Amino acid sequence: MTASKPVAIAGIMGGLNSEVKDDTGMVLLESAYFHPASIRKSSRWLGMSTDAAFRFERGIDPEGMVRALNRAAQLIADLSGGTVCRGYIDQYPKKIESPYDIPLRINRVRSILGENITPAEIVQILESLEMAVNKIDDLHYHVTPPTFRVDISREIDLIEEIARLYGYDRIPVTLPAISISSLPQNRRKILEERLRILMNGYGYSEVVTYSFIPATAVDHLGLHADDGRRSMVVIP
Repeated sequence: MTASKPVAIAGIMGGLNSEVKDDTGMVLLESAYFHPASIRKSSRWLGMSTDAAFRFERGIDPEGMVRALNRAAQLIADLSGGTVCRGYIDQYPKKIESPYDIPLRINRVRSILGENITPAEIVQILESLEMAVNKIDDLHYHVTPPTFRVDISREIDLIEEIARLYGYDRIPVTLPAISISSLPQNRRKILEERLRILMNGYGYSEVVTYSFIPATAVDHLGLHADDGRRSMVVIP
């Protein structure tokens, strides 16, 4: 069988000529990873907001393709009575690097959550989420999230996960520590305010006039010579 026509818009919409019908006897499964930004741009440009685009533009596990393929093949075989062919073709021209180590500071976790959570509790929570935790010292760790957690890339993402599993109901309600200090006195502002009060007392009213501009300013707008907006009030 040779390729003769497009069968899909990759990661967005399948084609009519490649869909499964009542008389379909053979199914070729494709388990692919698509660059989230590319799918998002293509979907917007085509005006096609599909379930596939919604999923792929948010990122998926780049290391889970074969696992997903095998699971899909198993389900099809179990539910339809089909036979799964042996082996698969894997095209992986450029390996996607695993998530890098994310520095995690224990004091930062405590500062954000307002709770004196112990390092042991933090490590237990992160490891329960299949994250690799490497201890640097008592207050500093490096955390590597699994490849399917594409939403975790910063320290604050880790803290959010810690708060979620630690329990929001266990985190105390506290007011933020804000230092209050008086602004330095501005002698010019003080004088302006005193003059304003004095002049109001004498019966004057404060007005704000339009800004004066040169007659050539409208030339920058590219207005025609007969445009009404060129009629300016001239101050002699």
